[in-house]
Amino acid sequence: MFLTLVRIAIRNLLKQKYFSLMNIVGLTIGLSSFLLILLYINDENNYEAQNPKSDKIYRITTDLKFRGLGEKSSSCPFPMGPSLFKDYPELIRGYTRVFNNWGVSYHLQTGGQNFEERRFFFADSSVFDFFNIKFISGNSDSAFRDTMSMVITKSVAEKFFGDQNPIGKEVNVQDRRKFVISGVIEDSPANSHFRYNVLVNLKSIYFFYGKLFHNWIWNPFWTYVELREGVKPEQLAEKFPEFLAKNTKASVSEEYKIILQPLPDIHLNSHLDYEIEPNNKSIYIVILAVIGVFLLIIAALNYMNLSTAFASARAREIGIRKLFGSHRAQLAMQFLCEALIVTLISFVIALMVTELVLPAFNSFAGKSVALCELCTAANLLKILGAIVVLGILSGIYPAMYLSSINPADSLKSAFFNFHKGGGGRKVMVVVQFTISIALITGTLIASRQLAFVKSARLGFDPNNLVVIPISNTPLMMNYKSFFKELSQIDGIESYCISDYIPGVDHNIHEYNIEGWPAEKYEFYPSLIVKGDFLKVTGIQLLAGEGLSEKELQSGGTIITESMAKHQGWTPAEAIGKRFATTLHSERVVGVIEDFSTRSLHNSRYPFAINVKTDGSAGFTNYLILRINPDERARVMELVRHLWEDAAPNRPLNYKMLRTELDQLYREDDLLIDIASGFTIILTLISALGLAGVASFLTSRKTKEIAIRKVLGASNLVIFRILGLEFFTLVSVSFVLSVPLTIFSVHYWLSSFAFQEPTGAGVYFISFALAMMVALVSVSFNVMSALRMRPVNALKYE
Repeated sequence: MFLTLVRIAIRNLLKQKYFSLMNIVGLTIGLSSFLLILLYINDENNYEAQNPKSDKIYRITTDLKFRGLGEKSSSCPFPMGPSLFKDYPELIRGYTRVFNNWGVSYHLQTGGQNFEERRFFFADSSVFDFFNIKFISGNSDSAFRDTMSMVITKSVAEKFFGDQNPIGKEVNVQDRRKFVISGVIEDSPANSHFRYNVLVNLKSIYFFYGKLFHNWIWNPFWTYVELREGVKPEQLAEKFPEFLAKNTKASVSEEYKIILQPLPDIHLNSHLDYEIEPNNKSIYIVILAVIGVFLLIIAALNYMNLSTAFASARAREIGIRKLFGSHRAQLAMQFLCEALIVTLISFVIALMVTELVLPAFNSFAGKSVALCELCTAANLLKILGAIVVLGILSGIYPAMYLSSINPADSLKSAFFNFHKGGGGRKVMVVVQFTISIALITGTLIASRQLAFVKSARLGFDPNNLVVIPISNTPLMMNYKSFFKELSQIDGIESYCISDYIPGVDHNIHEYNIEGWPAEKYEFYPSLIVKGDFLKVTGIQLLAGEGLSEKELQSGGTIITESMAKHQGWTPAEAIGKRFATTLHSERVVGVIEDFSTRSLHNSRYPFAINVKTDGSAGFTNYLILRINPDERARVMELVRHLWEDAAPNRPLNYKMLRTELDQLYREDDLLIDIASGFTIILTLISALGLAGVASFLTSRKTKEIAIRKVLGASNLVIFRILGLEFFTLVSVSFVLSVPLTIFSVHYWLSSFAFQEPTGAGVYFISFALAMMVALVSVSFNVMSALRMRPVNALKYE
């Protein structure tokens, strides 16, 4: 019975080649797009899956707030891990810490070669066990036996030493200390939040940074704990208040929170300060999943629409089979079988298409996924289930509709009434275009929002600012002499030093404010600068205008207008107020306008700028130059020569601040790019279905068209009559898409503190695009019919 159904199904599909081809193309596009989305989502959801202990490992994060200001940090103070392990060994099996001073690059020298490495980490020896790091040469037990030990990945070993055995080779770090390579490990997994290239013994950190770590304030150490078997995170979390009371000042412990973050949650659900790598957002995965489901639904609706539209081609077959005793259930099974076969054929082709386009998709999405990653039992079951459901969903309506045809009606004439059951087809067209228009509108709104935040007024001028990382270079100690040389270059308008890139990120620092006891400090968002910061950034001064540039650079604290308000001062009252750090007795020397200190996902909040005058290396991370845009090439070439003299063997790696600001929205850009691509595909599938229905309708109305032409109707009138129904359906789809768009886009827009108002224009643009798609889909077939000579359509009447 089953084989008979299959043979008949294949025979019918071969007989109706055009109909079968359109269905296979539509389902293939939908399935291949769905597979690409599935691969992307599977990779995002499988972060840390290679780690067998991922369900037992938690990252320690901290939340420090003073009157609403502070930070939520992904990292911890140096003593956090060992102190927790010491106090609660019955709950914690072990801990590990990694450190790279929040992403600073380290200079490496070996064999006469120079390298800059950002993924360079100081780490406890337990890191190998925590992150399931596999050794190619050496082993985890002896890797960090010596203080000056270094472990490198396979790709770094090949870059540094080629085919030579790297074990025992020396690597000079920062021109200060020599490390000996004790192991070679596999490259860090692409689907891990912790990406490393070089690991060195954490004990060696004292040779670079001295004894700066035995306090509970500075927190650049990413810290992880492994809970003992059977221990729940809540059991450890309830110990944190007493732990903080014991180890921190009373004034701090009340505002300090420790939070346990599950390792698998970090990539999609963690957006804290100082993340090791940029993370994605779970809402973006949900959006892509919804688009994937929409693709399958529209592909299925496309099949239903074409199947019912071509119903008259099967009418006589159905009538004759019913007269010879076929039951409705048998006919329904036949049509379902055809749908399943078409779906299976489409899936096989979709696999080949996916494999062909996967390299381009990986490059586009920044991934390295492979089709074989779906070849797990769980994924294969999901895919098989999706194929069966898609086949049944595609075939169920045509099966029920076609099997219900009355044999007497079907045999009365060669023309079967297409309009019977036309309401179902109209609903399917409306659903297809409602989804398509909603996605088009949502993509347009998202693109406009990103364009808005990238060009919005930030409170400072980021254009023509060059950012040069100088941390861990000889310029850290000699920046003042470098300043003198920069001042001789015509085309450099101003320059300064900053511990973070303005508008991109910042730290928090502790301050003692006017009227507080000497021992009281609160932590505020802050930049530490040296040099002419205000002239470089172009931030407007609201109070302190009487101060000369020299006085503004002579030390003190510059605060924003909202910081003055936070302290209960007017800008004028703030001038001269104590705003001191633990190292100096600074006072407010200026009040400036509020400016964006991070991406426009964040609102503007009270902020302080601490101006330092000493020539020490502390907080000397970035050199920022404002240059004449017309002389950029010449100026940067001169800066390069100065750099080579001041920091030989170090490459000059500079970047434009505007480019760095745009990078704050890379996840948003990627989502919109991917969503745009699949929205176009989804719209094309809808257009394909509409073209198929239009083709069938036009072929059934050739005689009507001929008669109208003979009676004098113009082509425009005939086109309007034939196309009016389709354009009406698209108009209904547009009306239905508006609330769907508003609902779906609202959540994404709410993640931005600054939003561009969404006017009616973007909706009319998407409506016009949808109408254009409908026009192209319908007009090709209608114009073919209009070009036909009336005599050819009527000569047999």
